[in-house]
Amino acid sequence: MSKEMAKVYDNKAMVPPVCNDFIKCANVPVSQVDWTITSMKIKDQGNHNICYAVAFIDAMEISAYYDCEKIVRLSIEQLLDCSTAQGNRGLDGGCFSCSIAYGYEKSISNISYYPEDRDTRKCRRELIEPIYRVKDVLTINGKEKLLQCLSVAPVSAAIYVTQEFKDYLGGILSYGCPKGAKLNHYVNIIGFKIIGGKRVYLIRNTWGEAWGLGGYA
Repeated sequence: MSKEMAKVYDNKAMVPPVCNDFIKCANVPVSQVDWTITSMKIKDQGNHNICYAVAFIDAMEISAYYDCEKIVRLSIEQLLDCSTAQGNRGLDGGCFSCSIAYGYEKSISNISYYPEDRDTRKCRRELIEPIYRVKDVLTINGKEKLLQCLSVAPVSAAIYVTQEFKDYLGGILSYGCPKGAKLNHYVNIIGFKIIGGKRVYLIRNTWGEAWGLGGYA
């Protein structure tokens, strides 16, 4: 699994600390962490290849929630429409690093300024009202670093999806990546806990609340 975490800023203040060159990851061992926000509805990417955009906006909204203690709804549509120069392909797929690049150069609007319109498929720059932007990014390698960083913030991740993952309805998912397998889905890791002496990770997916345990695994 590759892990990327964006430190997200609004135009006034920094959101909760995340792992970067300036803020050290927590070194205090903990047995469980859960960044679930029960009042934040699970998003559904539908039949489009937009997990990269949904997971990225989810990461920004989660960070914003822990900064201002209220739900904010940022525009997935803006990212879909306006980040082609950074390498994303709208409804046809994209990547987290491309989304981060857009977040560095631009800011993401609230959905009320830039509403959903999947039929337009062009950047409506006149609707953009910059609110949140990406400031710093850290690529995390290794379980120990992942655990340290999860103790202070959720972590965005690329994973390999199997049929078992697609059919998941509950319990613990455990499978390895076949040799040569390509990571093909983006999610947010929102914590971990110990079950039966083993550490398991908590995942917030982008397939709506009908998948898994209300959208989580």
